[in-house]
Amino acid sequence: MIVASDIPFVTPGVIDKFIDAAVKQEADIVFPIISKDIMERAFPQTVRTYVKLKEGVFTGGNMILAKNKEIYRCAEKGKCFVEWRKNPFKLCSLLGTRFLYKYLMNKLTIPEIEHKISEILNIKSKALVCDCPEIGMDIDKPEDFLLAEKLLAQVS
Repeated sequence: MIVASDIPFVTPGVIDKFIDAAVKQEADIVFPIISKDIMERAFPQTVRTYVKLKEGVFTGGNMILAKNKEIYRCAEKGKCFVEWRKNPFKLCSLLGTRFLYKYLMNKLTIPEIEHKISEILNIKSKALVCDCPEIGMDIDKPEDFLLAEKLLAQVS
């Protein structure tokens, strides 16, 4: 399990829910994606990077469940996915001209992305459409920190 250190609203229950669902995917690497609607309902003030796919509009989650042996084998090739995660245009261009075209036309599908990532990394990858916005709410910018501070103060 790889978990970002900047997701202040994640709880053990959220992590358990993700792991339970991810294990059922029977994949080498499972990455969560969260719909824009779910994110904005939970955190309406936040600004996230979203990708419009045929199935809807999604942001990535900040954790991955991976088989140990597979993560080490594909880590070097997978670095570019992490580095370009905030730039959907650049990320799609990495996946090829056809992906870039389909992305621009809002016709790119989740299975197509899974297949291409699997092909590039030589693993079985799966996107898990996840209803846990806590996984998608990270602190990348000063305004994210201020929002998190404000929201956490309301809970206390």
